[in-house]
Amino acid sequence: MFYFTAENGVDLASALRDNAVSSVTGTKIHVDFDTVGDHAPLRPPVEAAILRIGNEAISNAVRHSGSEVVRVQLAYSSLSFQLTVHDQGKGFEVDDAAVSCADGGLDADRAAS
Repeated sequence: MFYFTAENGVDLASALRDNAVSSVTGTKIHVDFDTVGDHAPLRPPVEAAILRIGNEAISNAVRHSGSEVVRVQLAYSSLSFQLTVHDQGKGFEVDDAAVSCADGGLDADRAAS
């Protein structure tokens, strides 16, 4: 696994942007990437988790949404951080979906709501 740090000159935004662009290479999907606010370094385990979550969200949008554009935004403020991954894909209704996933994904989400 690649860890981004100030020492190797790669920050969270750059790593996520590079991975997003790489994930759409060879497809008709365009990535629109935006960073808002001043980059505030987070603790390395937090940044690594955000990178994994962002990569998975982007991968899901590329594989399942049917969207032509995936928008990724990192927003920094003095007290918070927000990662948004948005597509204009087909989506699904949870109540209409088969919720018996082997890993409990949809079942767990449904139980939490």
